[in-house]
Amino acid sequence: MRVYRVRLSEAEPKATSQPPDNPQIAVLPAPSRRAERPPGHVHGKVDQETSRWSATLRLILIYAVTPIVALLLAHYLIVMKLDVNTAFLRVFSLLIPLFGGFMLFWQTGQSLGIAFLLGTITGVVSVCGMLAIVGLVESTTVVPSSPFEWQEAIEYAVGIALATMFGSALARAVNAALSKIRNH
Repeated sequence: MRVYRVRLSEAEPKATSQPPDNPQIAVLPAPSRRAERPPGHVHGKVDQETSRWSATLRLILIYAVTPIVALLLAHYLIVMKLDVNTAFLRVFSLLIPLFGGFMLFWQTGQSLGIAFLLGTITGVVSVCGMLAIVGLVESTTVVPSSPFEWQEAIEYAVGIALATMFGSALARAVNAALSKIRNH
């Protein structure tokens, strides 16, 4: 391997002796990725769109579907199997999305609007799932039949959405406090 040096001064270059036996830096050519690109690929466009969709899907799967499954499981165990007071379900229906919102900001830094949107999705789907579980187990209608049931369903959904957003806001506050502590 030949090594060249550029000198910016006008002095005559000194004759160098034999190159060292073990060179310190080696530069290898970058591999071409042209063969990996699909036909009709516009440079970077397909990769960016695929990356954006996969990130959005991952965000929804982790921070909406996981709390939905946890809430439905808690509902089934607390209300249907253990026949415990529904106050325990209310606590779980606030703690699970609170933790989810906290982790959403802590791991991804998403805004409060995204937290509220994912919380709303989680709340609506969870409440629909809870109504479906009760309807299937007790052979009743899935749709709430009284104003009280409608109010309760809406309260659950709104509580879940707000708990997710509050968890994200709490994570922001903790992060800001830790940053302030680190800087002092």
